[in-house]
Amino acid sequence: MINLISKKKLKGISLIEVLIYLAIFSLIFGVIIQYMLSVSENNRKTFLKRDAGNTTIFVSEHLKIDFALATSIDTVNSTFNNSNGKIRLLLPSGYVEYTVLNNRINVNKNGVNNYITTNKFYVTNFYVEQVLSQSNTLAGARFTIDFYPLKNSISSSRLQTMFILK
Repeated sequence: MINLISKKKLKGISLIEVLIYLAIFSLIFGVIIQYMLSVSENNRKTFLKRDAGNTTIFVSEHLKIDFALATSIDTVNSTFNNSNGKIRLLLPSGYVEYTVLNNRINVNKNGVNNYITTNKFYVTNFYVEQVLSQSNTLAGARFTIDFYPLKNSISSSRLQTMFILK
């Protein structure tokens, strides 16, 4: 019986075959990891772009609501034609003021300060321009606001909008 076992050739894999299998596995694993990292980075950029879009919509709606309530624009306490602009709207119940503070949009409503932008974005431009009526009186304001994410300047967002007093 011992003689029969020694006459059969024992099958196995050689060291070269093991190395080839490891090399193929490493290549496939490397491609999968690279793909996963690429998808993860694209998702992160997409979320930043979505957040930038949501921020511009939120700021625009906030301004829209306050302009609908405003009776006039306080030109003495507003700063026009400046990248660090400020606008103060006079309301029946006081005032609301929009300005940039600590690279975020700050709303001061009758002395109470609140940020309306998150700390994920910083505001580099808050340009407020007067809109005059045909009789050359102040009728509204045009805004240009630039938002940049803290982690990636590729997904910046610009809000350009105009509001007229009612």
